[in-house]
Amino acid sequence: NYNAVYEKSLTDSGDNPIYAQIYLLVNLDNDTVIFEKDADKQAAPASLTKIMTATVVLENCKDLDEEVEASYEAIHLLDGTGSSIVGLEPGEKMSIKNLLYCLLVRSGNDAANVLAMHVGGSIEGFVKMMNDKAAALGCKNTHFNNPNGLPDETHYTTASDMAKIAKSAWLNPLFRRYCTRRYYEIPATNKFAEARQLLNHHKMMKNGEYYYEGVLGGKTGYTDASGNTLVTYCKRGNMTLVAVILNSTSAANAYSDTASLFNYGFENFEKMDMKVSMEPVPFKVLPCDKYILKNNGNTYPFYYQ
Repeated sequence: NYNAVYEKSLTDSGDNPIYAQIYLLVNLDNDTVIFEKDADKQAAPASLTKIMTATVVLENCKDLDEEVEASYEAIHLLDGTGSSIVGLEPGEKMSIKNLLYCLLVRSGNDAANVLAMHVGGSIEGFVKMMNDKAAALGCKNTHFNNPNGLPDETHYTTASDMAKIAKSAWLNPLFRRYCTRRYYEIPATNKFAEARQLLNHHKMMKNGEYYYEGVLGGKTGYTDASGNTLVTYCKRGNMTLVAVILNSTSAANAYSDTASLFNYGFENFEKMDMKVSMEPVPFKVLPCDKYILKNNGNTYPFYYQ
């Protein structure tokens, strides 16, 4: 029982307990679930949604240098939501590449809407693409209703499904380029005379307040409805883990929980390559077992590792 073993290890090691209501630690190399709590329980993802948004954009845009014009609708759909934005203006032109930096580094909801309307023709069209992709990845308890993660009763996921989405995204080297970037500067545009400085919200990355050795990147999220949410990719040696935190009580606890999960994963598991011999080994059986052998004689070949 991984959970029982882990609870004991927390006591022994002095690590903090896990505060989040829902969490999951997975080995990305072989999809092994190392530790979880309520990983199939539905919860609001907040801006973790943007991992799927970026995935759909990258799969459907061949020219990332193509410039996209922000529409009035894409910007003003966010009026009154108190959204995390980059400050795009109607009529502003920006490359898909830079919009993706705005999406994943700054977590701009305005960038999410602009990209969604460009790729899907409308927010609704893009959301269908998101849900189709989730279904294709085997997500059983996920439904998206927008590309940015703003709260909605029909916008939910689970830690298990989010891990599937996070792995699919990570396998795309273009996605890794954006989600592992600590800092990026967007040059001046036709509507904005000065460069925009973008600083990644994820504080476990290098030089972050909660730096953890091996963390490559990830995505943060928060709304009043979701609490703090966090996806984090971490690699040590030849093993890459992803931690998913949903419904945490604070950002500090989400980082602390993630560090505790990684501590357990890296300290208690390792990736090993098994050598398999393809030479059959005869195994002598009793006469009463011969019916299993289907006229194979008195021995049955089997293979060992």
